[in-house]
Amino acid sequence: MLRENSRAPLDYPDEASGLHDSGILVKRDLGQNQMRVRVLFFGILKDLAERAADAVELPAGATVGELLVHYERQFPKLRELFPSVAMSVNQEYAGPEVELHADDEVGLLPPVSGGCVSG
Repeated sequence: MLRENSRAPLDYPDEASGLHDSGILVKRDLGQNQMRVRVLFFGILKDLAERAADAVELPAGATVGELLVHYERQFPKLRELFPSVAMSVNQEYAGPEVELHADDEVGLLPPVSGGCVSG
């Protein structure tokens, strides 16, 4: 069963606070250790991101929400879909507040619609 994601679309952070309008705190300490995570794009997200998979360096302790911000900056067309995207970390559903760790695998799954009713 997919969980409903009711997050508002992210906006670029306020330079003074580091907060997006959605309330996601973007860590700005560039002196932090870096970690690498693997990201898998599915469905239309794969087309919009122009890749099926990616590896990205993030500050240690970054969250799924911060990862989404990273990709919104690279691919602005993703912004429209992110409020309804299902996210997973290491094959378990996750929210934007989930902290990432080195070598985690993040899946980004687009909203699903359609299907048929048999009867």
